[in-house]
Amino acid sequence: MSVHMLDLRGRTSSEAAQAVLDVFGPAAPLLDSGRALILDSTDRLVRHTSAYEKLFTGNRVHTVVCVVCGPPAVSEEDGRRVLARPGQLGPERAVVTLWVGDTTGVEWAVRPPAPARAHPDAAPGSGQGLVRLIEALCQEEVFDRVVEAGGELPDAAACPGLAWTGTGSDGAAVDSALAGALKRFTAPAGPAPETSTASPSGNILMDLVEGVHRQPPAAPGPGSGELAAQERDAKDGVERAREALESVSGTAGMFSLLPPWRIREHELRHAGRAVTAHREYVAGHLARLGSLPAEQLPAELRRLGIEGGPPSPEDMDEALDALVRRTEEGLRRTRRAKDVEEDLDRVAGRLSPGDGAPTAPDRAHAGDPVREAAPDQLLAELEDPPPAPLPRPFSPLLLPAFLIPLLPALSGDRLGLAAGIAMAVVWVGLLALGTHRLRGPDSDSTALLTAHAAAGFAGGVAGLWLGSRVPLPLLLPLPLLLGTALIAGAALGAVALARTWSRLVRRWQEQIGLDRAEAAVDSLSRLLTRTAREKWYPGAGRSRLADSARATAGAVRAVADALSEHASSLPPRSRHAPALESALLDDLAALTRSALTGLWGDLRSGPPTTDAYGRTHPDATALIARYRRHLATIGPYTPPDFADDPAPRPIHGEPETDRAERLLRLPPEGPLLQLCGPEHIPLLGSDVPSMRTVRFAPLPLRGRLCRGSDDEGRPAARSTVWTLGGSRTGLLRLLPLRPGVVRTRWFAPEDDDGSREGPADGLRPGTPPDTPGGPPQHLPVEEHLS
Repeated sequence: MSVHMLDLRGRTSSEAAQAVLDVFGPAAPLLDSGRALILDSTDRLVRHTSAYEKLFTGNRVHTVVCVVCGPPAVSEEDGRRVLARPGQLGPERAVVTLWVGDTTGVEWAVRPPAPARAHPDAAPGSGQGLVRLIEALCQEEVFDRVVEAGGELPDAAACPGLAWTGTGSDGAAVDSALAGALKRFTAPAGPAPETSTASPSGNILMDLVEGVHRQPPAAPGPGSGELAAQERDAKDGVERAREALESVSGTAGMFSLLPPWRIREHELRHAGRAVTAHREYVAGHLARLGSLPAEQLPAELRRLGIEGGPPSPEDMDEALDALVRRTEEGLRRTRRAKDVEEDLDRVAGRLSPGDGAPTAPDRAHAGDPVREAAPDQLLAELEDPPPAPLPRPFSPLLLPAFLIPLLPALSGDRLGLAAGIAMAVVWVGLLALGTHRLRGPDSDSTALLTAHAAAGFAGGVAGLWLGSRVPLPLLLPLPLLLGTALIAGAALGAVALARTWSRLVRRWQEQIGLDRAEAAVDSLSRLLTRTAREKWYPGAGRSRLADSARATAGAVRAVADALSEHASSLPPRSRHAPALESALLDDLAALTRSALTGLWGDLRSGPPTTDAYGRTHPDATALIARYRRHLATIGPYTPPDFADDPAPRPIHGEPETDRAERLLRLPPEGPLLQLCGPEHIPLLGSDVPSMRTVRFAPLPLRGRLCRGSDDEGRPAARSTVWTLGGSRTGLLRLLPLRPGVVRTRWFAPEDDDGSREGPADGLRPGTPPDTPGGPPQHLPVEEHLS
């Protein structure tokens, strides 16, 4: 809702009537309110009767404030100075007539009486009085209160007097706070934010925008296509090698028909070649499919057995909404354009689909996903597996080699010594057979066998020496003693060899790592499947979103550049409240979001624009100019129309706030700027009870003024009109005219051709004090208000 102003000064009756039709007539565009503020002059007011008839018969206007400028006319009937007006402006309608005898005004008090003098804030001839009056009346809250008060005035007419002050922050403080906010908003980017820990949504495009995309722990298999067949071949080779190793891992493995050295030469090498072939298959398809045209990819992927499809329009809309939301939240959170711009560049990097596989030189480093899935070291261990390990020459296995010949030799007899030597020879022979099965013909076990032969000889000698010291044959018969020793030695050797064999084969299995080989086969298949489902199928959508993120980053950069250009025109920084700078910083973030609105509409309706910077920079420049006008005319404590929170902002402790509080306490009969000349004072009434007062102030001041008022100021604060879009605190005094000054004329002669442009019949023009002998000078009020 607003107040619609029309200036009829200087117009003939026909021109005035046409101006009314142009603004308020049936063919004029619809208005957002029925409030009309009309400016007219005393010498043409009655001549404009037809214009006021059309104003009220068009049913577009419901309330009128008519500001009449100029000296009063002189009645030819009785020679008195009068304010003549047409009957349409009479008290029967919701109309108030405000007479401005002098557009600058004089300082004058109703009580106590005192001579009129020049006002210190209104230089003679400046017209400041009328400008401030119109500025107040253009606020709909003040307009409505004036119309309400005018209905209580005699003849619904008055001469206005006023006082005013600013919003609570002068222009220098606002400029300083704006300069500080601009410096902070366009500052270099800070550190990158931490990675989000939110859960993925399932829409890969939106997850990539939000930075919460995670690779699934177990991607679905490749299905039944060519990729599945290749994967089965590789796994079959690994499985055959595993079965062969399992066949020799137990005690029975010592007597297996397939010795470990043959498993190494055949099954393990075959498994390595199978895994290597699968890796080359996956790497080749990543390179080949990544270079195929988009229209050929679906058929090739279905041939491989990888099902999928492009993202749906709903998924694209959700992802674009997420991009918009991330940008807006980034502006609110960081309040720094460079941070948002760099974040959008990171989003574009995540969204860019790429070609799915590195080039050959790139695969030489650790960033190659193919080699990460199947490392070179793993394949090398499979294609040229390490030989089975052998016992070390000096190991715990020497203990049974020593004890086996010692037991028979304890008989102290030559037959016992011969049995011990025979047991040592058998032990060394079995050990040689075992090493041959583990390593094959190329095994070099000389040191091992020599050490065990020496241990066996030492055991026999030691047994013979102990047998000579402890006469065991006296306790047991010799045949029984030898038989028991041979059985115990054979059992000890069998257990030691079996455990050593199992331990060595298990260690060999761990060195080879067939489980890692099978996991590598799965990882390679998942890599190709994931690339298809996350990059190739949604490739067009990812490219579009990546371009959208880059376009948005360019638009943010355009706004930041426009703000930097504007910052150079501001005066040097001075002192200002930190809370004011923070509020303006929030406004700059909101301004940036508003400047991006048109770009986001384009992104939703079609492909990203190729010149987002050039598209956004003019919009940002226009928004900045509009915002500066808002700060100059309304003030920083009423949020601009693009702000997030429309609620007025609190003002704390500003010097102008104290002035506003004192102004609202002023008695209305005291000295104010009365909009008339000194010679017009006798025409004004002096009855204080019949006078009406309108106090007004910006809504952000309400809390402070109401809480801070004492018993004297609290009634004035409660009766104040709180304006949403105003920038000034003021007091408006409506002083009635003396009886007989206001006279109503129901009929006025028509202008023939515009040449009869004078006062109505029975009146002769008065002479304004500032233009002796000439017509009244009209102040260009619109220029002052703009």
